[in-house]
Amino acid sequence: MMTDGGPSGRTRSDLDAPERTGRGPRPAHSRADIAAAAVRVADAEGLEAVSMRRVAGELGCGTMSLYNYVPARRTCTS
Repeated sequence: MMTDGGPSGRTRSDLDAPERTGRGPRPAHSRADIAAAAVRVADAEGLEAVSMRRVAGELGCGTMSLYNYVPARRTCTS
């Protein structure tokens, strides 16, 4: 079984599976699906074309639904 090399010890298949982050419906896309869609957009149209709206369109989902995959915003205090 391959791990991601990080301290979490999660398997690669764990990383490809949609992650349940709490309440609400189970995610429809894996991080790998979202990353692959972003790469397809970048390859076809350039890095400047990659946006939440464009990636959502590539996946066939709503733009705001992608924000469910973004971890809570963390502020940096120094």
